[in-house]
Amino acid sequence: MSVLETATEVLDVFARSDIERARALCAEELLLFGTDVGEVWHDRESFLEALEAMRELGLSARWRETPIVADGWVAGEAEFTFPDGRTLPVRVTLVFADGSLVHGHYSLAADVADAPPRGR
Repeated sequence: MSVLETATEVLDVFARSDIERARALCAEELLLFGTDVGEVWHDRESFLEALEAMRELGLSARWRETPIVADGWVAGEAEFTFPDGRTLPVRVTLVFADGSLVHGHYSLAADVADAPPRGR
């Protein structure tokens, strides 16, 4: 399976909260950043526990356009779709070693004008 095929499966499996397939795709020593406050996981099992709780969202996911693919990593823009048809665009970076996901980063685009001022 190519790195793009594996990344596409990860995107789908995470959205659907397919715990057993996610376990097979992720390294035990996983570092994953989600889109929400507090969504940082430092190992596969704690992420899988959170994934179980997300199942009720009924999400699906797809790449919005073909992502960039390089040696061991994939990055691009994706979209989560809720059961009512609403969508949420996300930026996704997935890094693989020996065929397993070792690092992932999901983020939302934000307008800098909406950010709080920086202190000095």
